[in-house]
Amino acid sequence: GEGGVYQLRGGIVRYLEEHSDGGWYRGSNLLFDPRRTQRPSAGGGGVVGECIVCSAGADSYESGARCRRCRALLLLCARCALAAQAAPRVCLGCGPPTAAATAAATAATAAATAAATAAAT
Repeated sequence: GEGGVYQLRGGIVRYLEEHSDGGWYRGSNLLFDPRRTQRPSAGGGGVVGECIVCSAGADSYESGARCRRCRALLLLCARCALAAQAAPRVCLGCGPPTAAATAAATAATAAATAAATAAAT
């Protein structure tokens, strides 16, 4: 395999419990239970992922958005996650979206942003 790759005794969950600042771990840990995400308790770790739609920083699968083809969880920023409720997305593994799908996703994101802005005022 790969050089310099190690397995943590007890896994990432135990490591983050022992190192509240995140230690050497960066980002957040995807959990396959209702919590969805675990971050270092002291707030360390930073955002290392990016939204598959707009490339903004994203580190949570909490929206529960899934690929409409294979059902894989999608990493989306908050704005695109809101828009995905109106225009379901596809993951990068299922292929690039068509021009029509891209236009629909862009329109849904703009509508979601406008609705969120209106609700905030």
